[in-house]
Amino acid sequence: WSPDGRSIGFFADGKLKTISTSGGPPQVLCDIGPAVSSGGTWSRGGVILFSPAPLAAPLKRVLATGGDCVPITNPEPGMSHRFPEFLPDGNHFFYRADFGVEAKRGVYLASLDRPTEPRLVLRDESSIAFAPSLRGSSGHMLFIRNQTLMAQRFDTRTLQLDGEPMRLAEHASFSVTGITPQ
Repeated sequence: WSPDGRSIGFFADGKLKTISTSGGPPQVLCDIGPAVSSGGTWSRGGVILFSPAPLAAPLKRVLATGGDCVPITNPEPGMSHRFPEFLPDGNHFFYRADFGVEAKRGVYLASLDRPTEPRLVLRDESSIAFAPSLRGSSGHMLFIRNQTLMAQRFDTRTLQLDGEPMRLAEHASFSVTGITPQ
C-alpha cells in the first residue's frame, strides 16, 4: 500500500507496478525480471524498496513515479536481503538477511542515506512488520521466533529495541509474502 492508502504496489509479468484504488490502468515502475519477489515497502517520501528475488539478491529502490531500479544493499555472496519494512520516518528500514553465513543472518536496520551500513537488530530469521505507536516515538516490531508471533518495543528516536519481547500468538509462521499467522 502507498502511505496515503490510495495506491497498491504489486509484481506481475516480471515488473513492479502500481494501481490506484479508485481504478484505472496499472503503471509500470520498473522491470524485475522473471524472479518472484520477496516483499516490498513504500515510504512517505515516494520511495519503494523491494526484493526482486528470493536468493542471493540485494534490495532494490525505485521511485513511486517510476524509473531505474537501483540496488541499495550489498549482500555477501550467497546471501539474500528480503522483506524490507520502512519505519515511519521514511528513511530507516528493516530487512531480513538470510542464506549465506549463519552468523550474519537476521534482521537488520539500515537507512536510505546509508544503506550499506546496516546494523543487526535481531538474530531471528523472520520477516518484520512495524506497528507505530499512536503517540510518542516508539512502536513495536512484530516477528516470528520458534513459531511464535512476538512483539518488541522499538524506539524510533534512538533506533533501539526497548524491553523484552512479548509472546502474541503460538503456531505462527512466515511466508514469502511476510508474516502469516496460522
